[in-house]
Amino acid sequence: MSILGAVLERVRGYGSRSSFPDLSFRRVPTSWVNAVSPTDEELRAQAARIEADIAALWVKSAPRMLSEAFDPLGVDVGPWSAGSDEIFKLTVRGKGVGTAFLFSPKKIVVVGLRATDRIDLGRWRSKQFPLRSAADFYELFTAWLWGALTKKKVPIRRARHGAKHRDLLCVSPEGGHDVKFAPHSFVSSNQNRETWRCEVCGHDTTIPSFQ
Repeated sequence: MSILGAVLERVRGYGSRSSFPDLSFRRVPTSWVNAVSPTDEELRAQAARIEADIAALWVKSAPRMLSEAFDPLGVDVGPWSAGSDEIFKLTVRGKGVGTAFLFSPKKIVVVGLRATDRIDLGRWRSKQFPLRSAADFYELFTAWLWGALTKKKVPIRRARHGAKHRDLLCVSPEGGHDVKFAPHSFVSSNQNRETWRCEVCGHDTTIPSFQ
């Protein structure tokens, strides 16, 4: 046999069905699939655990967000009682002025309030807010607060990235103007907070910043 004939014979042998594994499609047994694929119940249980972990992280960070948002208004946030992690006491100079209730499944906070350091609402008022960040809550809350005081619909003054001027609720100390929304100029910022100066009275207000 010539060399060429030997090579051709070898190639024919490699091409035979006996030389290669059978790669034709075969149906995978259902038992194999069930052994490696989670059931609907397992998927639901896993999703529930993830939701619970996210809710626990939100509850843990909520006191910080509330404290940073209420601080410019002179309101302190503290636990309602020892071991309480979803009900908070709102105080001004040690005097109780309101409460805040967390609802972790929906990530909302219900605030009941009758006064801040400079604002007397005259009676108990309550409102539900989403609690996504300290900065977002501050914008929502101050718009509601001013609306409750003036009995008017107040637009939410949203921050614009990089802006040097914006309207803020100015709660200047005694001797300044009345509490009101006023134009402010940017002064400085750090990683978590921004300082703005009222263009009417010169009072500086430090608020939480968007991350």
